[in-house]
Amino acid sequence: MTPVRVGLTYAGLAFAAGAVLGPVRELLLAPRLGGLPAAMVEAAAMLGLLWIAARWVMARIAPPVTRRGRATVALVALTVVLACDVALGLALQASGQA
Repeated sequence: MTPVRVGLTYAGLAFAAGAVLGPVRELLLAPRLGGLPAAMVEAAAMLGLLWIAARWVMARIAPPVTRRGRATVALVALTVVLACDVALGLALQASGQA
């Protein structure tokens, strides 16, 4: 896999984890614990999930990983996740849900 494909894979896993954990935080944890403690629990869960996902996708790069390759993966993943977050926010705002 190329670093760009690995970055896209990692971005998909990161966005999916956030899409699952965000509603869990808001619907289950925040009413019971409060907003900040719920966000802290979600952040800890995301840290663990993203650590596992990063190790999994980086192991899929066939050639030895260089600094440039890692930087490409990170840049692609960050760009895609931020773009998806903005698009989802705009879609929810346009629908009146946010």
